[in-house]
Amino acid sequence: MFFKDIIGHSELKNKLIHNVNIGRLSHAQLFSGLEGSGNLAMAMAMATYIHCTNKQENDSCGTCAACIKNKKLVHPDLHLSFPIVTKSSPTKKVSDDYIQEFRKEYLNNPYMGYFNWLTSMTNEVKNALITTEEGSEIIKKLSLKTYESEYKILLMWFPEKMNVQTANKLLKILEEPPEKTLFLLVSEYPEGLLPTIISRVQKVHIPVLTNKDIEQELISNYNVPEENAIFIANFCEGNFNLALEIINNSEEENFNLINFQEWMRFSFNRSKQVALMPWIEKLASFSREKQKEFLSYCMQAIRKNLLRTLSIESMVREMPAETSFNIKFHNFIHAYNCGNILAILDKAVLDIDRNGNSKMIFLDCTLQISHQLNMKVPIA
Repeated sequence: MFFKDIIGHSELKNKLIHNVNIGRLSHAQLFSGLEGSGNLAMAMAMATYIHCTNKQENDSCGTCAACIKNKKLVHPDLHLSFPIVTKSSPTKKVSDDYIQEFRKEYLNNPYMGYFNWLTSMTNEVKNALITTEEGSEIIKKLSLKTYESEYKILLMWFPEKMNVQTANKLLKILEEPPEKTLFLLVSEYPEGLLPTIISRVQKVHIPVLTNKDIEQELISNYNVPEENAIFIANFCEGNFNLALEIINNSEEENFNLINFQEWMRFSFNRSKQVALMPWIEKLASFSREKQKEFLSYCMQAIRKNLLRTLSIESMVREMPAETSFNIKFHNFIHAYNCGNILAILDKAVLDIDRNGNSKMIFLDCTLQISHQLNMKVPIA
């Protein structure tokens, strides 16, 4: 990753480059920023620039051996540390056990978030941690001399995911760093770090991206039509990872949107329920994970419609295809039935998770939701 590849943040990039060139390098820096801000990409670009053997005025050269290796995340003096799920494989205890997966995920999307990384390791929702074994591995790596560059760099992504033992090990090595060693910590929630660690790092705040920066990136490099780019930029609120998910997952979003609208029509208009069973058969043919994702989407859609009913449209974020349906549908979602419908959907997720019969679950949900949508609102 080079500075030129990072969206926006021109002033910050220039400042970081200037600090390297004048030798004002803190041994430990904390790149903090929300998901999709580019905090991980910025730290990677910083590591590449430090290792570059032919530094240019505004960026790494991109052609020296160090740049080529850093671009592929294979430089021997760049040590990567990140949270892992140990329960998915008892034999995998440290970051290096997942390094191939990490390289693939990062090179595909330098703006990736925590849940992107979790999904690449396991389909189950589990907490990922930087383990005690990882702490020992870091100390061992950093005790060695550099291989090719002047500095060896530890880049730790999500240091807030360290357990207490690992955090204390990192604190010790931060207090007495080995010679020619730099620490680049990349965090979304720095408040989760020990105050003693915070006090020993130079803070580099990465602000969220501007709508204009995201618009230009989507138009120039992703061939997104200007009208769509403007909408997506407003929708994702500075999170470029979310912007990528929107343009990459349009098929999944369309699946959820179409089936939600179809389901609500079946539920409200009982005369249309003759076509209900074929729809249920179709939905039951998908994996349980996809069924749960669909139900989660339905819950979000119901909440959005309640906000519309309550005239709080400023808090509603939705795609144009959702808006055209919800403008009419929201009239049937109100304070008297919203909580009940959400409880019905939430129970369905739980039942599917317990290997319940999907056809019976969706049929039962439909009957209950139908009752809620056709409820007469009490007159105040």
